Amino acid sequence: ADERVRDSSALHCSGSTLWLVPKDGADDQHKAARQFEFDWVLNNASQPEVFEATCVETEVITAVLRGVNGCVMCYGQTGAGKTHTLGNLNHGEEGIIARALNLLFDA
Repeated sequence: ADERVRDSSALHCSGSTLWLVPKDGADDQHKAARQFEFDWVLNNASQPEVFEATCVETEVITAVLRGVNGCVMCYGQTGAGKTHTLGNLNHGEEGIIARALNLLFDA
């Protein structure tokens, strides 16, 4: 692991904004604070809850059926479960892709 990067930053969250703030002594490449906007955080959510929040409540699938391009993006730390959330095919725990396709073909 890169010790310099791990020890050079602090996280600050204010409302729906997450700031990555460099600590004193960061090199030039890591000096500027970076800001990330987010709509919500899903914590320990089930596959159905993730699908409901990302595809149903946001009307991504409904928009796709009307001809609008749709995208669900997963972002997170390595090992956080992005691939599992998107592509799981286990019965009862299907991921976003399987659930979205089922909803599209049932329409």
